[in-house]
Amino acid sequence: MTDLTGIWRTLPLGSLLREPLRNGHSAKASGSKHGLPTLTLTAVTNGDFSDSNIKQTVAEPNKVRQLWIQPGDIFIQRSNTPALVGTARLYRGAPNLAIFPDLLIRVRLNDDADPRYVEAFLQSPIARAYFTKRAQGIAGSMPKIDQAAIEALPIPLATKPEQLRVVEEIEKQLTRIEAGVAALKRVQANLKRYRASVLKAACEGHLVPPEAELARRESRDYEPASVLLQRILKERRRHWEASELAKLKAKGKPPTDDRWKARYRTPEEPNTAGLPELPAGWCWSAVEQLCESVTDGDHQPPPQVENGIPFLVIGNIRDGTVNLEDCRFVSEEYFRALDPARSPRRGDVLYSVTGSFGLTVLVEDDTHFCVQRHIAILRPSPGVAARYLVRALSSNAVFRAASAIATGTAQKTVPLTGLRRLAVPLPPGTEQQRIADEIDRRFTLLGALEKSVSANQRRANGLRQSLLGAAFEGKLVPPASLPFASVASATPDVAKRGKRPTAAELSDV
Repeated sequence: MTDLTGIWRTLPLGSLLREPLRNGHSAKASGSKHGLPTLTLTAVTNGDFSDSNIKQTVAEPNKVRQLWIQPGDIFIQRSNTPALVGTARLYRGAPNLAIFPDLLIRVRLNDDADPRYVEAFLQSPIARAYFTKRAQGIAGSMPKIDQAAIEALPIPLATKPEQLRVVEEIEKQLTRIEAGVAALKRVQANLKRYRASVLKAACEGHLVPPEAELARRESRDYEPASVLLQRILKERRRHWEASELAKLKAKGKPPTDDRWKARYRTPEEPNTAGLPELPAGWCWSAVEQLCESVTDGDHQPPPQVENGIPFLVIGNIRDGTVNLEDCRFVSEEYFRALDPARSPRRGDVLYSVTGSFGLTVLVEDDTHFCVQRHIAILRPSPGVAARYLVRALSSNAVFRAASAIATGTAQKTVPLTGLRRLAVPLPPGTEQQRIADEIDRRFTLLGALEKSVSANQRRANGLRQSLLGAAFEGKLVPPASLPFASVASATPDVAKRGKRPTAAELSDV
């Protein structure tokens, strides 16, 4: 390690304060544009003190006169998730922008410490480990750190000129890292837009050669989607009649005429007003026209057990797959008693209808599971490629249509009646398969690129931590041969050795 004798001393943060640490004040949101501007925790989490992270509260001005934030103030989160508790940010904006809430602690430094230097140390692996170790809280709660722990935080303090040199180098290197991160975010956004453009092209007939065009070139016939749809609807009714007749006979009440057939409910056609014209051979169809059934999970909350049949909530399909790794369970008896339409099977499409509505997932294996009421289960009819349907439902056009019929305020919900009537572009059968194959091919490539971007983002975060770690070990800039000015009388024993302590020593303070 670089010899830092005479240049660095380890001091408790409390010895560098020009005034005592102070907790903020939390008040209820005003519910309007009027009130007292108050920071949110997100302002410190993201280092963004803009209006988007300020809320209006009903705090009484005379009680919070000392809480207006000033340039040079450092704010530390005294409570948050285990990964975020102790997060610290320096405020560099205009005076009196807002007050700060109770879950933040304000740090105001004396002239011996540069706020930028202290902020950088507070974000370093050493300080993060210190706060994580000292955060208190019962299992499952938001852990907290108190003022005493913050005051006792050992800071390897360099001379003031050395602090400035360290800060300048940190900022120079972080600027380079942030430029790389910004480029990665642009790539990520472009990949997301490309996904949407692929689905748009697929649903407009521009992704693969249209079946009508191929048939014309090859001088052959093909089945237009309109004919396919009529065949699907005819087969759907035939299946219902066979099932209904079997039920009547099982009850010993075989019908003597055809009046029972009037109970069949013909799926409603979609409202195509304002929809674009489709390619030759395509037609518009409603979701229900393409499915044997469209239903959702059991509306009665099922009793949960430690092990059994997986019970999925929206979080289990959020990443576009059926995630059974972290889910609840119900008994096999409960599962067997479910309506078969509410027991997803291979080839079904899951569609979230509440909150984060519009998430679509294709069930691709025979694993038994069931779902909560906030997930719809679509069972495509023979002749409808499930792989195409799940992609069509994921398109921006269908999402906008779903958004238009969603009800509720705090938590939007797409009603099943509306979902059944959503318009979906239907290509000829063979074209559906080719479209699905091409989407899969392109999304596989996109997935590989997205993984690479995510890996580089993690690498950038690792570089940040390595940079900050090196900065406070004297490895980022060569230490200048300057005497250390006396900055405080209260120093821990480890500081009196006149030498930069190790990370292990700091963690024990």
